[in-house]
Parts: sequence; C-alpha cells; structure tokens
Amino acid sequence: MTAVLVFVGVGGATALSRFTGNIDAVDAEALLGEDRPQPASPDPADPNAGAALNILLMGSDDRSGANASVVDDQTEGMRSDTTIVLHVSADRSRVELVSIPRDSTVDVPSCPTTSGRTTNPMSGTKFNAAFAAGADLGGDVASGALCSMRTVESLTDVRLDASSSSTSPASGP
Repeated sequence: MTAVLVFVGVGGATALSRFTGNIDAVDAEALLGEDRPQPASPDPADPNAGAALNILLMGSDDRSGANASVVDDQTEGMRSDTTIVLHVSADRSRVELVSIPRDSTVDVPSCPTTSGRTTNPMSGTKFNAAFAAGADLGGDVASGALCSMRTVESLTDVRLDASSSSTSPASGP
C-alpha cells in the first residue's frame, strides 16, 4: 500500500511539474500599445459595478521540430485553429462566448511582435493568417497571439484584456 501511495504521489508531482513548466507569459498590454479600443465599461444595470473581462481563447499548433513529421503536406510554421472571444460580465453573472471561424475573410492590421518587429497589414485574407504572420515574424506563439488579438480588436472594436495573457505550448501533435 505504501509503494502504491508513493508511486501515485511521485507521478502526480511529475505531471504537475510538466504541465506548469509549459506556460510562458508575455506582457501583451505593453506590446499592444496605446492605440487600442477603450476598455469595456460595466453594464449600467449591474448592481455590483465590477469590471467586465474580454479574453481571447485560442488553440494553435506548431509544425516544426517533432511535429513536422505529423503533417504530410510539408506545411511549416505555426497556425491557429480555434479562436473564441470570452466575455465575463462585470457582476460575473453571465459568460458569453463567440467563436471566430478560422477561414473568415478579414483584413489583418499591422501587429507588434515580441521581437520588436511589426508585421505588414494584409487585406482579404483568412483570419488564421493573423496568427501565422505574427508567429512567423516574431518567432514565437506569443507573437501569433498578439497579432490575433490586434485583428479581433480591429474587427470588433472590443478591447481584449491582455495583462495576464499566457501561452501554453502543446506537447505532441
């Protein structure tokens, strides 16, 4: 019984360490700059008058390294798949989610990257091209996320909360 408990404890600690070690954070608020939509104001009927949150949820993949052999079409780089805007009401009584189809045709503005470079704007391209452009120029997932955030803000005029943005690379295909 002792051996089983030790085995389970060590396994749990190892898994926790692996998962928490896969999280990278960037200061998206500073990198996105001041030229952004105004923060959401609380709902006038909100009895608690708190602050609303608008968070961008994304699923992405990286087709380099060990993942390159998983894809047969020889496509390189990082791509986004699922993108959802999550709105949490100021009084926390409502949560609303809006999915953005990755193949929607959109205009992508120029975007900052973590490397200090800026992407070129693109017209009439697929929404997931924003993530790929940021990731390709910046060289990391965070730059792809920044470009997706900038694109959503330009399309919706909704400010996304960015002070705690983090990315978690997938382990495996």
